[in-house]
Amino acid sequence: MMTPDGLPRGSGLLATVPAHQRQQILSGMRWTVWLAALSLPISYGTTALLARAGTEVIGTYGLLQVYIGVVAGILFLGGETVLLKFIPVFRPSDRPMFLATYSFIACLALLPMLTLAAIYRQYLHYLFGKGASPDFYLVILCFSPIYILFSMTTATLKGMLEIRWAQGLLRLVTFGSFGAYAAMFVMARGFLVRRPAEAIWGTYLGLSAVAAIIGLHRVLRLSGWHGLPRQWRPMLPGGFWRFLLATQQVGVVQLLSGRLDFVLILNYGGLAVLGKYVAVTA
Repeated sequence: MMTPDGLPRGSGLLATVPAHQRQQILSGMRWTVWLAALSLPISYGTTALLARAGTEVIGTYGLLQVYIGVVAGILFLGGETVLLKFIPVFRPSDRPMFLATYSFIACLALLPMLTLAAIYRQYLHYLFGKGASPDFYLVILCFSPIYILFSMTTATLKGMLEIRWAQGLLRLVTFGSFGAYAAMFVMARGFLVRRPAEAIWGTYLGLSAVAAIIGLHRVLRLSGWHGLPRQWRPMLPGGFWRFLLATQQVGVVQLLSGRLDFVLILNYGGLAVLGKYVAVTA
């Protein structure tokens, strides 16, 4: 049953939200449900398509999931949760400055981790297996800022209650990847089979970069951004560091709980075995 305001009965907390924000939330929820429903067959189709191309091809796709988990859980300091918590605290005009400050901190934290990866690259196979050279793994880690920027823009849009835009950008990568893989499967299957790393990583990172640029433009437009001020100063809210360190620990735990099976299979079975595992579990 519905209330006179068009809300489900029992939604007392939602009723206290201002009308324009409530409309944004409800619209975002509808878009999330519909896009998630559309993504299910697309995700299944992507897995089935790559599985038909070969076990190493679908295994490379599984390796991409490990990479996303490593970047989100370790390299992206704090993760999306930091933006979801603190973006609503700021006035729209101050949000770009906070985003710039947090981006600077994330980049500073990323540099020593990439330096360690470069020095001890021979140990990267413990994360990504032995299917490629350590130099390749180092290169894809150096491309991690693309995913971090993409993740930051979608999280910022969610924090601004632009859930429709955030979900649209996320599905842009999902649907676009399926379209690119399908086109390669039909018109350039040899390239997809012989060079799956270039095909899969290039597609994902390219689409993520496009989505990040679109999302960043949307964030700056909504914030009324007119360029950096002459005197730049960091902008951080109270409790920022304590919350950031806590969420970083959670991110590592999520990586271990969500992708430990993939990492173990990569180390003890190889890319082809991981491909079979991904195909079966999907």
